[in-house]
Amino acid sequence: MDGVDREARNPIVLSPGTRSVEFDYAPVLLSAQDDLQLRQRLDGFDDWHTAPGSHSAVYTNLPPGKYVFRVKSVNTGNDAERHELTVTLIQKARFYWQPWFWCLCAALLILGAGPFIKFVCREYASVFRPSPRTYPIAREMHDTLLQECIGISSLLEAHAINSPSAGHDTFID
Repeated sequence: MDGVDREARNPIVLSPGTRSVEFDYAPVLLSAQDDLQLRQRLDGFDDWHTAPGSHSAVYTNLPPGKYVFRVKSVNTGNDAERHELTVTLIQKARFYWQPWFWCLCAALLILGAGPFIKFVCREYASVFRPSPRTYPIAREMHDTLLQECIGISSLLEAHAINSPSAGHDTFID
């Protein structure tokens, strides 16, 4: 695993972050190996294939899951002689791929949303809330300046209505 020889026990459990796994295998036969053909497969990852002259298999960046590595020997001269070796391989997931991690994130998001919304509302309220100084200023404007503007507007309307050239060149419609 990752270039380091490990003891082959069944199942082989790979720690999260393991990048490559290499299987080296060889047939142990007392007879001639001329008609011997080896096929290999990693169930759930690839199909059966024959690698002539090679007695190894390398797998990189396996997704988390459970796999079964199979090596099958087939003697082409004698169809009765077939042998198969299986090794179970378990690739563990990183912590942020675990269901408990996503549940924890959702719970923290839900619990943190309430105080955050209250904080934002409080900030906006403080920005748009008028200060106590604005009330006397608003009252003063209502009582003096706005009353004078309304009075001037009323005088202009009365003048426009009573003028001899009513309807001609008036300023107010």
